[in-house]
Amino acid sequence: SLQSISDVDVSRSNSENNYTWLITFIDNVGDQPLIEIDSSYIRGSSVSSTVIETTVGTDPLFDQGSVGMQTVPLGSTMISRSKEIQMISVSSSANDLSGYF
Repeated sequence: SLQSISDVDVSRSNSENNYTWLITFIDNVGDQPLIEIDSSYIRGSSVSSTVIETTVGTDPLFDQGSVGMQTVPLGSTMISRSKEIQMISVSSSANDLSGYF
């Protein structure tokens, strides 16, 4: 558990020689640093691992007064942001991938 990271949503998919995890940062706003993985405990033929940012997290915009066609009282806040999504991929050249990170 990392104290600076709040809730995340994790989904995993796999094919014969590849596992992929999508990590969506639910509560952390803004651009997050890339996840670092230690692949020294992953076993298989020609193992490779990557981490990429598929969606950049954005800071919320704070607006007051009229916003487009919608009027909000002065002092109100409308928050809109993109949730950061990062993808971890681990693959092997044969069907012998195992281990953890």
